[in-house]
Amino acid sequence: MISKKFHATLYVGIDFISAALAWLLFFVHRKSLEIGSFSDAFNAVWSDGRLYQGLVVIPLGWLLLYSAYGYYRRIFTKTLFSDVIKTLNHSIGGVIVLFFIVILDDYVESYDWYYHYVFVLFILHFGFTLFGRMLHTYLIRRAIRKGKILFNTILVGNGTNAQKIYAELQNQARSDGYNILGYVRCGINDLMTGMPCFGEIKDLETIVKSNQIEDVIIALNDDETSAISGILSNLVSCKVSIHISPNLEPFLHKKVTSFLHTTLLLLNDDPLPAWQSFFKRTADIVLSLLFGVLLMPLILVVIWKVKRSSKGSVFYKQERIGLYEKPFLMYKFRSMYQNAETPNQPMLSSETDERVTPFGRFMRKYRIDELPQLWNVLKGDMSLVGPRPERQYFIDQIVKISPQYKLLLRVKPGITSWGEVKYGYASSVDQMIERMAFDLQYIDNMSLSNDLKILMYTVATVLRGEGK
Repeated sequence: MISKKFHATLYVGIDFISAALAWLLFFVHRKSLEIGSFSDAFNAVWSDGRLYQGLVVIPLGWLLLYSAYGYYRRIFTKTLFSDVIKTLNHSIGGVIVLFFIVILDDYVESYDWYYHYVFVLFILHFGFTLFGRMLHTYLIRRAIRKGKILFNTILVGNGTNAQKIYAELQNQARSDGYNILGYVRCGINDLMTGMPCFGEIKDLETIVKSNQIEDVIIALNDDETSAISGILSNLVSCKVSIHISPNLEPFLHKKVTSFLHTTLLLLNDDPLPAWQSFFKRTADIVLSLLFGVLLMPLILVVIWKVKRSSKGSVFYKQERIGLYEKPFLMYKFRSMYQNAETPNQPMLSSETDERVTPFGRFMRKYRIDELPQLWNVLKGDMSLVGPRPERQYFIDQIVKISPQYKLLLRVKPGITSWGEVKYGYASSVDQMIERMAFDLQYIDNMSLSNDLKILMYTVATVLRGEGK
């Protein structure tokens, strides 16, 4: 299997070197305008400490910008044209930022120097960065065309549309890097020949993981579209690229983008644009640290009260299921009596639950017991806003009734959620399913502005003491 991390790291290295080289030459150029000689300026810059600071800070700033806009995602789907467009956009935005942060304070004889500085920095940075990126992308595309880079691929479908897609891909599969290992059966009429059948849709997750599948091509007939939800649910925990045949696009409530040839469309499974994902994570870290510091007096009081309220530890940890079905330990202030839940028999809490201590009831009313989850947010297991994480025991029960619940597992769970704001705590599997509708609505409309709205609703709920 090809190391995507290696090629992503190589892109990062190329971008860093390009940014450093562009900044070095720009720094020399600025000096030459002051001194009047390029050769004298080149010798003078090495004694200027600002050069060495810039050679580290400036490239790191560029890498931060590229990461925020998701340039290092989907390494093997890049094209030379996309490199030109993205590098142009990044260079324009980054140079404008550098102008206001660094260049604007320069001494100039006339304002024309500013235009000159911006133009020179843009040409240098854009030129070096584009050359390095296009060279790397060209080598990757060339390796794919020659069959040196291949992606284990599986076809979902066995009807006339799947047969047509397979016939088309046989001619172009290698040039696109597809290494089609076999297919997964969906319909009754099995028309596929020439490749092995790996099983049925219900086995899709196991098939993908056991065969190290990287690309899944969904090619169903029009009368099989009801299976799409189940297919996507089974692929939640699988980090694969999902491609669909064009006839299925109207049945999806998700973004699709053209991919290589018109035969297939790439399903964009990222609920947020890359830059919003970056700022959501940044906001999680900053706000959780801020809340942790500001609420430290309250946290210390709660620790003392929990310790006095009943025997047992102050904190309670429990395994929950997070992003891509990865289990993690979620922390809370203990609100129940010690050993209130019997092993291997999970129970949901209710408003009249006798297992809850008097102080625990107060904490739940104002959701104070959730404060230790700020640590989960800092670790990256959770976000401030996202569907509430559940235990595997209850997820297994929910999925039997509503398989689409697994779609909640393609985003990080949160301390608060749209489901909690609109529905509240769930004390049964049926209520979990009802609350799920709000969380699915959140994922379909996920944005930073909606996260902010949910946080504001949560604060209002806490202040009113409407937690359960």
